[in-house]
Amino acid sequence: MTAATAELLGLLRAGEQSALATFSRIARRLPDAAAVHARSIVGRLADEEAHHDQLLNRAAIFHGVIAVRPAAEVRQFFLRLESRDLGVHLSRVASLDSCVCQVLACVVSGHPGTLLPNRLAHVLQQIRRDEGRHVRVVRGLALDLGVSSGTLDAQNDETRRAFDRVVLHYETAFRGLGVDFDEMRRRIARNVQL
Repeated sequence: MTAATAELLGLLRAGEQSALATFSRIARRLPDAAAVHARSIVGRLADEEAHHDQLLNRAAIFHGVIAVRPAAEVRQFFLRLESRDLGVHLSRVASLDSCVCQVLACVVSGHPGTLLPNRLAHVLQQIRRDEGRHVRVVRGLALDLGVSSGTLDAQNDETRRAFDRVVLHYETAFRGLGVDFDEMRRRIARNVQL
């Protein structure tokens, strides 16, 4: 279980750190007309992502687990989310946050045999609640900036497919934690337009 927890923490911390950097970049790129309101929203999101990373780090220390750094391909996934088109970038972030919510639901409560330490499970429940709100906030911000529903849907599909490939790197870890891995992948793919 400790190896599986270390893998999961590595993935989650990489995601939180990537999100923090992403929101910082987005804040700098916002158009002047939307900057005051939108920068405030994005700043709060960045603060929450930093807080999530701190919570995960503290949980790792408490449980004596060292997070495993993700493989290069996984780190590249986070880098490829960025786009010069701010609307596309926000759409991808909203989709990824939705995927993370689905993963956390499976890890924390999706399977009766989940073997996650209690303190870490509590942290992941808190992060899941916050990320669910982030999905709504980021989608709303994208729509406010003129992103079409079609763009949101297209980026959602693309991001979910790419994230599913990332999750495959962690199959052993998820199964080691007692997660129904096949069900988790179905949840990630559920909203993909076929």
